[in-house]
Amino acid sequence: MSLAQLHSKFPKLLTSLDDLRQRCKLPEEIPIASPEQPMLTRRPRVEDKLSEEIPIVSPEQPMSTRRPRAEDKERGLSSTKKNKVINSHLLPYVEATIQRHSAATNMWKKAYEDQLSKVCELQETNDGLRGQLVAKDVEILDVHALAWTEVHCELEELKRSMIELEEFKRSVTAKEKAAEETHLQKLAQVQTGGI
Repeated sequence: MSLAQLHSKFPKLLTSLDDLRQRCKLPEEIPIASPEQPMLTRRPRVEDKLSEEIPIVSPEQPMSTRRPRAEDKERGLSSTKKNKVINSHLLPYVEATIQRHSAATNMWKKAYEDQLSKVCELQETNDGLRGQLVAKDVEILDVHALAWTEVHCELEELKRSMIELEEFKRSVTAKEKAAEETHLQKLAQVQTGGI
């Protein structure tokens, strides 16, 4: 019996066989999922997300996705400058912190000097009990020296921050003053032209 005769005799059977044959066909190229070329249906793994370049937000390079606010445009300041303007209002707090660190530095420095003189006196008569006292006092001396160094480093860093904030505050004040003068000049020109 020929295929045409079979088809005429069993049309539904051959149709279902054709459907089955079509369904059993594999695609010519099977896509392989990999982190570099993931499948469209595969959910991204955590390491995939971590491997992407993460933008670093900093005052010098803020995120470019944030739209500038209306008040930024009115004042002619970018978001970076606006943040620094806000930070410039922290100057009194920074100055107070510097004063506290200065007092702490002086306190630890005095403690270090007192302890050093005590150790020097004990080392002059280093015998028996005096030797034990020297070892103990040297440990205390090291603690004072470490605390003094740490507080002094923080103090210097705060001083640098205060200088930067003061310089920026002066520059912003000058720019705002210049912008205000320009605005007043334009306003005067408009009023003169109107008259």
